[in-house]
Amino acid sequence: MKFDSSGILSEKMFEENWRRFVIKMATGSGKTKVLSLNFSMVLLS
Repeated sequence: MKFDSSGILSEKMFEENWRRFVIKMATGSGKTKVLSLNFSMVLLS
């Protein structure tokens, strides 16, 4: 996981075994609503 060619950040610094999914969303796209609905579904199931 090197972020740049300087070698300052490397894989050894991060102990992660899970995959990340990142999505950039614009202001007013409903992020808070989607997260609150998702959270409530997890609590109710």
